[in-house]
Amino acid sequence: MFTTNLFSEATRASPSPDARRGDSKTWVHKPHTARRGLFLRTGGLFAVGNSLASLQDCGLKTRILESGWRGLSVRPKRLGRLLPSADYPINLLCLDDEFVLLLYLGNMIRPQKPPHQAEPPPAEGEPSLIVACLGSSSTAGKGQAFNWIMELQRRLGERRVTFRNFGVGGDLAYNALQRLSDVVASHPKKIVVFIGGNDVLALVSTKARTFFRISKRLPRDSSAEWFRENLRTIVLRLKAETPAAIALCSLPPIGEDPVSANPFQSELNRRIEEFSDIIRGMARQEGTDYIAIYETIIAEIMKSPQRRAFTGFSFLPFYRDAVRTLVLRKSPDEVARLNSWGFHTDGVHLNSRSGLIVADLVQKFIEK
Repeated sequence: MFTTNLFSEATRASPSPDARRGDSKTWVHKPHTARRGLFLRTGGLFAVGNSLASLQDCGLKTRILESGWRGLSVRPKRLGRLLPSADYPINLLCLDDEFVLLLYLGNMIRPQKPPHQAEPPPAEGEPSLIVACLGSSSTAGKGQAFNWIMELQRRLGERRVTFRNFGVGGDLAYNALQRLSDVVASHPKKIVVFIGGNDVLALVSTKARTFFRISKRLPRDSSAEWFRENLRTIVLRLKAETPAAIALCSLPPIGEDPVSANPFQSELNRRIEEFSDIIRGMARQEGTDYIAIYETIIAEIMKSPQRRAFTGFSFLPFYRDAVRTLVLRKSPDEVARLNSWGFHTDGVHLNSRSGLIVADLVQKFIEK
């Protein structure tokens, strides 16, 4: 990290007098060439403003990340009282003059292994069944993603079943593969592998591809072949290193229009179906269980009179919804209603309507 002037072309603006006094007023900046930027409330959160150069005036450190991306890290104490206390930095990225606020809250997109979860002591003479769940944000159940694992824990009871949540937001199959040692170390009797949605997003959306490539340190771009390779390695290692029963989950749809003529939604539909076919074929080939999430949710969407296409990937709505859930404490279903989605909160993450379908299907595997 360094503080040299990375943006010599930018207009370095001074904070308003109120901001200098430490009031909770907005830092005011003059217009800049960037279409979007950030400003800092001295007692609050980030919002839309002008330039990273002006943030340097606030004493914040900046750095160049890779090929035109720019970023900085800010400790939460600089953000005031609205964020929950934590010891991780808030990260910002800039792509094509659009600043992106990366809220590393919980496990949404934080590139680290999940926190260790304490195991409740099993009842005497009744050992607890450990179920490990490996996946991305749909498994982590943080922020705008419905927590179906918590729902299953409520149904099955802590003394009967212990869930180990190895979901990390933003993960692709490649990232999940890097964390298998944690799964193995939890000594599970059953393992649920629910991964691949971000592989599809990174394949269909150029912006998502660049974002994941940098934030998740991917060695190559997403592809169906690479997904199959990583998934197969995950399955073979789990079979070799644990005695657990393994279930592979097909992917929930992204967007809610399976027959959409919109090019972006149509490509998402094609890729989600393709990747789910890969997962189903892998389960058959390797003799694992298969959980038909894709088929079940698609059938429910087809029954719904209202459908909605997911027409493009944009960062800002996701982080707006993260603030709604993690700061304003709105539930995933409240966010879904605000965004007018039936089975998702934002077109990607599951709300309770689809999340309960996942819970029902996984429960059948656990109780086999």
